[in-house]
Amino acid sequence: METPACPLCEQVGTVQWLDEAYAYVCGECATIVADAPLDVVEQPEGVVPPPPRLPRWWVYDRASARHAHEQRRARHATEMVQGAATRLGFAYAAHDSLALLDRALRQERAPPWGALASACLYATLRRDHRLVDVAAVATAMEQTHAAVAHACRWLRRKTALPLLVNDPALYLEAQLAYLEAHPDVLPRAVDMAHVRTMTTRLLQHICTYAWATSLEAPSLAYATIMHAIEGVCRRAWPVRAMASHAPQVSAHTLDGSVLVSPCHASVSTVLVRYAEIEKMLHALVEALPWVAQRPISKRERDRMRHAHGQRSLSRAEVAMYMSDAIEWAAQHPPPETRVWSQAFAARRSIPRSPDHASMAQRLGLHGPRIDALSDADVDARLFAPDELASYMRTPAEQARWAQLKGWDTAPAAPAPVPL
Repeated sequence: METPACPLCEQVGTVQWLDEAYAYVCGECATIVADAPLDVVEQPEGVVPPPPRLPRWWVYDRASARHAHEQRRARHATEMVQGAATRLGFAYAAHDSLALLDRALRQERAPPWGALASACLYATLRRDHRLVDVAAVATAMEQTHAAVAHACRWLRRKTALPLLVNDPALYLEAQLAYLEAHPDVLPRAVDMAHVRTMTTRLLQHICTYAWATSLEAPSLAYATIMHAIEGVCRRAWPVRAMASHAPQVSAHTLDGSVLVSPCHASVSTVLVRYAEIEKMLHALVEALPWVAQRPISKRERDRMRHAHGQRSLSRAEVAMYMSDAIEWAAQHPPPETRVWSQAFAARRSIPRSPDHASMAQRLGLHGPRIDALSDADVDARLFAPDELASYMRTPAEQARWAQLKGWDTAPAAPAPVPL
């Protein structure tokens, strides 16, 4: 840069910056030099230049801030999905899950991206028929079960994916495998291949309904198998005899399944689900034209004399025409908005009986009896092994929980994203 000269004395090298005058002043004649380069800052040699500015330093507008936030969120989501898929044992699903997440985030009013990423991972695994439930994905992704369930329902509504929160298909393979290994459970020798086909067709029609998240999926799956056995045999079997094996059948698991939610099924819940499916099949069979025009038998004619002339279907007739009814329902799709509980669930019309024993009465901890017990006796009754089994996880479930959390092994390296 050219050295400025004093305009009055015309000497070169005498002009310098003076802090008191806050200007460039000539050292010989004390003249303020107005033409000096005031924007030049003189720095001594060896001064380190300022570091380069990061992108976030100049992000001031909304569009740039949103873009930077989306980049950070994408990196975080990639790490979470890859880590969760690796812990679940299906590292390949991370690529498709992230692609589905990118499309879902473009929708309006999308759920939080953490829960939505969990729902996308669950949808990808269920698309590939992996036996993984929502609780396992939520545990591996460090998300709450309620948030992931809400995101799954939103994803199913927006993307039209066959996505169910409590899918009965998760338990069908294990239950059918148990019945194949224990043929004495069945009322007679039946072809399990036909039972599997009938169960799949029946469950596809049942899944067209929307049901609550609290519905027992293992009980619904076993009740579907019971109806499929009757449909293959074309006759009705004793219900309670088949339902009595529900706890043993539901406790059977398969290798490769990652099910964290407790999959216990009681006899009472299986009977309730069986009655609801019976109502649905009754309506399907009544819609068949050749069933409505069937000849009247003598027994039915005698029964109609006292039933105001209305024809009714028995369980045997429902089992006889079950295959035709399912085929007819597949060719005639029902309306979209249907709720299972509103259509077939039995509502309690009377209050619970007064002689029903509560938990305190059943354990002997009700009324003045609890005052006569010591603290050790109360703890012994509350924390008995049978009572703990109702709300505590088994060692196998605890081991699976620790594995999904990543507590038992070192952090795994993220799986490479396939091209």
